[in-house]
Order: sequence, then C-alpha cells, then structure tokens
Amino acid sequence: MTIIQTIKKIITNRNKAYTQLDAQKASEYTNQLAIWLPKLKNEEDKSLVLQWLSEKNEQHYNLILNAFREYKNKMQHTKIYIYDQEYDLSQRCTITQYAKIMNIKSTQVITNQIKRGKISAQNILIVPELDLKLVRLP
Repeated sequence: MTIIQTIKKIITNRNKAYTQLDAQKASEYTNQLAIWLPKLKNEEDKSLVLQWLSEKNEQHYNLILNAFREYKNKMQHTKIYIYDQEYDLSQRCTITQYAKIMNIKSTQVITNQIKRGKISAQNILIVPELDLKLVRLP
C-alpha cells in the first residue's frame, strides 16, 4: 500500500469515527495522520490530502453533538415507567428522532444497525404497549 493510500484509509476511518461520535478513535486516527503526513513529498499528493482533510466531518460531528445536547435539554425532566422500572427519556429517543439527530436520511439504516447488533440490545428500550423502540443516546 502506498503512502497516499494509507493516508486515504486513515482519513476514511477518522471520518467514520466522527460520524459514529467516537472522539477517541477519531483522535487516534488524527495522531496516525500526524505520523504519515510528513512522508508526503509530492505537492500534488499534499493538495489532494488537504482536500480530504476538509473540516466538514468535524463540523458534522459538532452539529450532531449539539443536536444531542438540545434534545437532552428538552427531555430533561421526562420519565417513563415500564414494569415498575423508571427510565429517563432525556437519555433515549425514537428511531426516527435518532436518525434525524445523526443526520441519517432513512430510519431503515438505524433498524438494520439494531438487527446486526451495531447498536447493542442494552441500548434499546422496547415499550410493547406502544409498539415503540427507544434508542439510548451516546
């Protein structure tokens, strides 16, 4: 794998970490970039990498975090009781709300992530009486 291919892979992984709100992984990939970027010698490659490193992903990450904060503030004092168990709704939202917050166009993406276990079962609250699934916010 060439240097430019390695850098492209690191940037792709960093962007994925940002969209998954995994700041720690994003930081690790940023540190890897700091190691690999000085190895670029070709000016054309350097300008290409600068395009890849646009701040759009960090801005997207910050927008999602702000949407989470706003949602949590709105739901701060709302609770639901299911089978005598209390759940704080500031920590959960519907699949539709989750998709909006994460800026994902289709709720099917979230549903598939739940089915595949990418969103773990412990982060899902099922309210059978309302035929409702609530997702825990990160």
